[in-house]
Amino acid sequence: VLLDDVTMPVLGDVTIPAGRSLTLGPGAILAMSEQDSLQSGNDPDLVEVIVGGELLSTLTHEDEATIHGVNDLLGSWKGILAKEGSRVVLRSTTIKDAEICLQDDQTLTADSLIVDYCTFENFTTGGIHLRPQGALDPVESPCTITTTAFQMSGAQYGIHIEEATSNTSYDLLIQGIDVNNAGAEEGVHGIFVKCRGIGTDGLGAGAQPRIEQTVVDRLSNGTAVHVGGYSPTLLNNSFRLCMWGLKVDATGTPVFDGDWSLSRSAVENCE
Repeated sequence: VLLDDVTMPVLGDVTIPAGRSLTLGPGAILAMSEQDSLQSGNDPDLVEVIVGGELLSTLTHEDEATIHGVNDLLGSWKGILAKEGSRVVLRSTTIKDAEICLQDDQTLTADSLIVDYCTFENFTTGGIHLRPQGALDPVESPCTITTTAFQMSGAQYGIHIEEATSNTSYDLLIQGIDVNNAGAEEGVHGIFVKCRGIGTDGLGAGAQPRIEQTVVDRLSNGTAVHVGGYSPTLLNNSFRLCMWGLKVDATGTPVFDGDWSLSRSAVENCE
């Protein structure tokens, strides 16, 4: 446990092995060095948090933990990597200054990730990048990313859910997200749920992703939301000042397959 209001300088990779956990208390800060003194992990140059067990930050909305670069420099550490069998629960946590703030190694299951009331900012490539597997009951235990802000600053994406490596249905709830690219000309996707063919998609056959109450702003050269899924639901969203507001496809051409719901999704000032 990293105790309340403690700042911990991190000089090399933090590895949480299977069966162990790291819990961040209120006000806890991990300050990541710009160089990996251990020269280990997937990137021997940059510091990483490698999760084989559990990374927990189960704080209330009034409290906050922070993981950031020691000098607040863009892309100055690698980010969090969730490995097979791990569990990541982040609530009221700010993660900043990484290349990719949070990603998996193609083994994360739907019920092993919860992100709620978090902030991701000052990242070079992306906020969250997942290449997931399935879950035993994804409808009851979906992957959830809720009430979270992404300040893209010209990065490639806020959230990228890539092709799964199995055909297991993988349900996904993205709700209450604020993606803002103010002050930058680049930025490709606010939210990108990748698919791989008509009738199947990156979330597995029969998956039903939901994107609700989400605002994507100022992606003047990019797409607010690009989603694929057998039966996705998009509800009460607002996309502003983007080149494209919404793209829904399976092979590059928009395909509406199954029971699609595109309810009250506003597209403003988009080409």
